[in-house]
Amino acid sequence: ARDGNVTFLATSRERLGVAGERVWPVAPLEGNAARDLLLDRAQRVQPGFTWHEGDESGLERILRAIDRLPLAIEMAAARLPTIGVSELAEILTSRLDLLRSTDRSAVQRHQTIDALIGWSESLLRDDERTLLTTMTVFAGPVPAADIAAITGDDPAELATGPLAGLVDKSLVVADIAQRPTCYRLLETVRARASRSRPLDVDEAHARFVADVVTSCERRLRTPDEPSAAERLDALVAEIRAAHAWARANDHDIAAELTAALLWYAHERHWTEPALWARTLAPDLRADDVAALAVSASLAADASNRGDYGEAGRLASRAVTSSDPRIAGSALDTLCNLGLYTGDLESARTHARALTELGVRVGDRTLQTFGVVGDVLSSVYGGRPADGQLVLDGYDSASGLAPTCAAWIAYVDGELLTAFGRHGEAIQRFETAIRLGSSVGSRYVTDVAEASSLAAAARSGDVMTALVAFRPLLAEYRRMRRDSHGITTIRNLIEALVRAERYQPAMELLGTVSRPDMKATYGAESGRLDEARAIAIDQVGAESVESWIERGAGHDLSWALGHAIDVLDVIDRPR
Repeated sequence: ARDGNVTFLATSRERLGVAGERVWPVAPLEGNAARDLLLDRAQRVQPGFTWHEGDESGLERILRAIDRLPLAIEMAAARLPTIGVSELAEILTSRLDLLRSTDRSAVQRHQTIDALIGWSESLLRDDERTLLTTMTVFAGPVPAADIAAITGDDPAELATGPLAGLVDKSLVVADIAQRPTCYRLLETVRARASRSRPLDVDEAHARFVADVVTSCERRLRTPDEPSAAERLDALVAEIRAAHAWARANDHDIAAELTAALLWYAHERHWTEPALWARTLAPDLRADDVAALAVSASLAADASNRGDYGEAGRLASRAVTSSDPRIAGSALDTLCNLGLYTGDLESARTHARALTELGVRVGDRTLQTFGVVGDVLSSVYGGRPADGQLVLDGYDSASGLAPTCAAWIAYVDGELLTAFGRHGEAIQRFETAIRLGSSVGSRYVTDVAEASSLAAAARSGDVMTALVAFRPLLAEYRRMRRDSHGITTIRNLIEALVRAERYQPAMELLGTVSRPDMKATYGAESGRLDEARAIAIDQVGAESVESWIERGAGHDLSWALGHAIDVLDVIDRPR
């Protein structure tokens, strides 16, 4: 007591709700503190216990599974000396209910995490308990509006009512730093509460996600692309969960998600949807509504991986779809296949069909991709003047999504390169990179960067360009984008020769000239022949041919790694 006043310190799962109360939330431990507590408690069980360097990922999985909660850490630590880090991490991924206290004096609700969460649930009001169960369907943090879309409540009433109650009771975490505020469950709470979730909640979640993705997909094709892309970027965890449920339970929803993700995933080098489609494909009949969406997704992926036969077969099937998103994606893949293999007449035919489809359905994105393919078929065929006429005839001044504007800037740069105006070309490539980066469109950003580096090397800034090739090659190797990796290495060969790095240039030439690589033709073929001739003139035919033969004995994976190693040496300070 002091001056007649009395101060009490009380611990509780929620505020007491009395006048003068000051609340100090006790959050989960931070990373280092959680690890220190885990090691300390494990050493109390077995003195001298420690973990090894290879245990790092397992430790992170353990702490993530138990939300870095002190009580859960103590329970997990008691099992570490007898089970081991990796094994315990595997168990806790799906069986948090097995965590148990070794303290026999602990009250019943502190004996297991399951009992603790169950005790907290039993004290909830009915509306709070129902909401808690429903929220387990969400895979990540979500705004109140998304939760309300599943529950059918008014978002404001939900946020100030049962949702606020769950936050106050420490069962839901509110991240008020985000705009709008997002809410998430601790994994320990999710594991216990999800057992009583009705099956129709999963269906409602999948339908909600499909509706949002479809709506955003339409906006991706307009100047509103930035906000649509931001919404989809934040929704990735929910898309992943919804598609997994739909693959197992509702092929129509899976088909809608697959179709709606075609352009978004393609432009952002997001390969997961293609993996989902591959998993779904064996369960579909040829006449299934979902089959053509799956074929389009797999066709684009196969094209990027360099499997042109499979890409052509799948795209030819998908192009028959009455859904312009699916048919448009397939036409784009068929156009790209023509560009990759040198069948420029096929590329032009499919590009113009894509443009016509866009005009017919009023889709500027389809029109833009058609124009891009049409222009590139002319550039690659050595007829840049024809490509310039196509580009000049397209109204790209307004109404385009940033990604589409980026592609227009890119092909403009390719035309300027073909006319030998490298400085102006670099400016257009930089515009494409800026526009693509603003919405996360890595496809156009990467190809524009590769072309910009090649143009920079031709205009004299060889060493700066060489160093900048490295992250691009590393990205293509990681993503298995073989078609673009081959093109980028061919551009690199020219730059290496200009920098007088003849041996690695010719070794790489040997690899990318193998019969199983995509064909080289036109201006690209001419530049490679010139690079080889320069190397022969400088070091002799015998050395050049031996280096080419050595490279021909390796595959693209080796070439990408070898190129990266060579560039590392160039970038290393002397």
